[in-house]
Amino acid sequence: MIDEGYIKYRAEHTQIENYDFGIETTNILKVRDYLHKLGLIGVYPNGIGFGNASFRLLDNEFIITGSATGEIENLQKNHLCLVEKFDIAQNLVFSRGEIQASSESMTHGAIYSANPRITCVLHIHSRKIFDRLASEPQNFDYTEKDIPYGTPEMAFAMMDCVKKIGKSNGIIVMLGHDEGIISFGETISAALAEIERVITY
Repeated sequence: MIDEGYIKYRAEHTQIENYDFGIETTNILKVRDYLHKLGLIGVYPNGIGFGNASFRLLDNEFIITGSATGEIENLQKNHLCLVEKFDIAQNLVFSRGEIQASSESMTHGAIYSANPRITCVLHIHSRKIFDRLASEPQNFDYTEKDIPYGTPEMAFAMMDCVKKIGKSNGIIVMLGHDEGIISFGETISAALAEIERVITY
């Protein structure tokens, strides 16, 4: 059963209209819309959205696409959210903006915590790519089948994977999150290059 899109963490969200993130958000919005155009971010026929994108600011603060935005073809700045801090053990996310943070915010935060050089995380869905990568566990890193998305267990597992990979660019297959694939990189373009690599792999 695909249950993407449902927020499982406890949220402390401050609603702020026309929030100023203090940086240029054009590039992360452009990459997200590009992935949407490819069908790697979007919405299932049952109306549940999938996929998201984030960009690190200072320390472990990051900007992430908001919850339930998968169906929107061209995101705007008001569809983003700032995650100020998070507590994986307590399953708690503190955020602010016009919209609540993505259901995968804890996972993104865990990746940033695991490697200070990572500045971008992209989460896509693809039946074709997922099945191909999952069939080659010797060639790709992955989280186990019994670890569901959006949970502290997934966040800790993702942190372990990033540390195991030991690089600031990479791909992780989320076996317990059907069709879910994570890429990360030192830059937005580097994270996107990881996805383009497995598209043509």
